[in-house]
Amino acid sequence: MREFGSLAAVLAASAGRLRAASGCDRAAAGLPAVHRAMLRSLESELSERPLLSSTDALLHYLRSDMGSLPVEAVHVLFLDATLRLIRNEPMFHGTIGECPFYAREVVRRGLELGAASLILVHNHPSGDPTPSRDDRKRTRELIDAARLFDIQVVDHLIISRTECRSMRAMGFL
Repeated sequence: MREFGSLAAVLAASAGRLRAASGCDRAAAGLPAVHRAMLRSLESELSERPLLSSTDALLHYLRSDMGSLPVEAVHVLFLDATLRLIRNEPMFHGTIGECPFYAREVVRRGLELGAASLILVHNHPSGDPTPSRDDRKRTRELIDAARLFDIQVVDHLIISRTECRSMRAMGFL
């Protein structure tokens, strides 16, 4: 805990990082599995009803899944016509300060899964979930591309360890 700062950061750490931390040899193999099991449990609860009917549960799940990642990552929540989760798919990984995402790849995957809508989610390891100018530009590109294939971009959420910002709520969508 001293090395990682929080339980969430310990659970999100790779087995290699855990093994490198002092006193974590035995726990290193089991903790990633515990984290995956916890996320699957939270995800199964989300799949049972329309995703936006349980915003608190969704945000808890996303902070648990992505809030403590050491680098930026972009996940896409693909939804069916009733806004039920089809799949939470990690699609892009970046650096500590940026993670470009590509509208073409997101739309292509949405079509493969038969998604009617999607929620773009990415994390800011800095702790500040304010969208950058590039976040806003790429989101606009995704909205325009998805619209051509009748896929609605419901929101773009930016996650940190303790906060979440909705680009829809901020007026950017």
